[in-house]
Amino acid sequence: MVGLAGESGGAPLGPGAWGDTWLVLPEELSLAGFRNIFTGEKMQTGEREGRPGLALADVCRDFPVALLVRE
Repeated sequence: MVGLAGESGGAPLGPGAWGDTWLVLPEELSLAGFRNIFTGEKMQTGEREGRPGLALADVCRDFPVALLVRE
């Protein structure tokens, strides 16, 4: 059985683990910016199929857990 970590057993990081998984956000956050408390990385909400959100491959690129605060 293979989970998010894949066969390597490593942390689920980046596109290899998350593919095109999209974190859908409420419409009122369509222009929001966020900062990951754990890494300090800043990211801007994107849009896919007319819905605002964030790509989990970007959110979890360097660390497998994120705590996002709106900026």
